[in-house]
Amino acid sequence: MYYRRVYGVRQSISGHFSCYKVFYILLGVCALAGLILGLTSGFRYSGAVELEHLADNLLIKFIEKDISIISLFLSRFFIVVGLFALIWVANYKPWMCFVTPIIIIYRAFLLGLNCAVLIVLFKLGGVVNVLVVYIPCHFLTLFCLISWGSACMRQNIYTKHTLIGCYSTKFFSKMVTLLIICGAVVLFACTLEAILLPLLTASFFMGIS
Repeated sequence: MYYRRVYGVRQSISGHFSCYKVFYILLGVCALAGLILGLTSGFRYSGAVELEHLADNLLIKFIEKDISIISLFLSRFFIVVGLFALIWVANYKPWMCFVTPIIIIYRAFLLGLNCAVLIVLFKLGGVVNVLVVYIPCHFLTLFCLISWGSACMRQNIYTKHTLIGCYSTKFFSKMVTLLIICGAVVLFACTLEAILLPLLTASFFMGIS
């Protein structure tokens, strides 16, 4: 029974990536381009970088003790939920399929830019923060957006109208399952950041008020 379940899970994962691989590749390239552009932009102007250049208002507010870690956690989670909803709505029409790649590029750009700024500002502390907290947590979130975006884009492009696919019980079941899995991963990423970030800020960001 156990091996059947494991085999079934593997088959489901394999089938998922096989079905959406073209869109994973497309959005993966978009994410890589955005990440490189963000890193390049951050390091290019490293001589004039200050905390205000961090493209993460929530993190700035947390570092400056304007919001609590709980507020940061809730804000992070609901922003991503909003992006999931935006991607779904944006794929109601074939001509709107370009919206998803733009969202992925923008999110990846912010990730790269913020990583560069943290490293420039806090040197070794910034490197530790980026490697231990920022990249793992935000990469998980970005990957979930890519997964959800791939499924929505495929349904958008390969049907005349997205709502037609929603009438299929099989399609609806797959999308709900994917949404639950992605939601759980995003929740885990936000929780991980909420646990680890205060430890790092206490060690490396002291003196910032």
